[in-house]
Amino acid sequence: MKPDKITVLMKQAIDTYPGGICFSFQESGAIILANPKINELIALLTGHTLLNANATWQQLTDFCQNKYAQKIKQPDKSPQSLEETNTSSSEALFFRFHQPLSIWRFTKTTIDLANIIQIEASDLTDLLLLQQQLTDQNQQLQDTLQRQKSLLENIAQINRQKEILSAKVHIHDQLGNLLLLTKQTIQNNHLEKQKALLQEKWSQTFAHFSHLPKLPPTSLEPLAELLQVAKLVGCAVIFVGECPQEPQASLLFFACLREALTNAVRHAHATEVTVHIQKQASPAHYHITITDNGCAPVQTITPGHGLTSLCKRLEQQGATLQIQTRPNVCLVIDIPFDQTDGTTKGAL
Repeated sequence: MKPDKITVLMKQAIDTYPGGICFSFQESGAIILANPKINELIALLTGHTLLNANATWQQLTDFCQNKYAQKIKQPDKSPQSLEETNTSSSEALFFRFHQPLSIWRFTKTTIDLANIIQIEASDLTDLLLLQQQLTDQNQQLQDTLQRQKSLLENIAQINRQKEILSAKVHIHDQLGNLLLLTKQTIQNNHLEKQKALLQEKWSQTFAHFSHLPKLPPTSLEPLAELLQVAKLVGCAVIFVGECPQEPQASLLFFACLREALTNAVRHAHATEVTVHIQKQASPAHYHITITDNGCAPVQTITPGHGLTSLCKRLEQQGATLQIQTRPNVCLVIDIPFDQTDGTTKGAL
């Protein structure tokens, strides 16, 4: 293939290049080769085609604006792959053209080995548009995630309020029935005969008060309230590890801790409860142990209404509760959580 034919093919390739490009000698700035696009853009900015690369680049550097375009700072969202070309041997200028609206980046690169200067114009319009769309979509996803998180927290709070109301209604009914039974027993002079039965039923009813969720709708956060209650009953709570932060996992955790605190003070006369919390990766769950310093040794435990209800509640959420004696009581709890969204599976 003859050299002149190679030159023709090279010129055809450069002329059909969608961006603007030219090559010149480094010292003199004399143009070796330039395509029509670079001349078109330079003409809009300077009023003439590319005559000398060095002189033209200086004009571009000093340019502010005219009726066709204006010089702008480097766009914040310019693609990283393009920013990386701003090396010590490269310079970059950015222009916004009005008709049609577009953003172009001019890069001057010195090729030292060949003693040549290359000036290239790249159209960033589509890339910046796609980058902006991606940024907007990411923001929308973040907003959606935040709304879902708030909704989950609201649902958890509503469920807790429902649980409080249900417990109050249950105790109200129990009290009503028990008061009626007591009244009838006294009126029929069967008090001595029914004394043991009435005592047992009244004891069960009063015990149910301790199983009410401790957090009223407008009260403190669960941890703050539990510590406040512990202080009132003279029992310190020591945490080793971070408490569960996910709404539903937190509900189960504090339900277990309230039950453990109540039983430790009531039955073992404990003055200190220690809570160890570990976040296990496989399977994904919280492993929690709750022990106390109670002075009453325990050999066997017969779960009452509180522990029985708690075990059922945990089972419904895929959690487990084991009761051990060492010789003091130790509750071993495993509460799963969903790694995909950070929340416990299921709804309370």
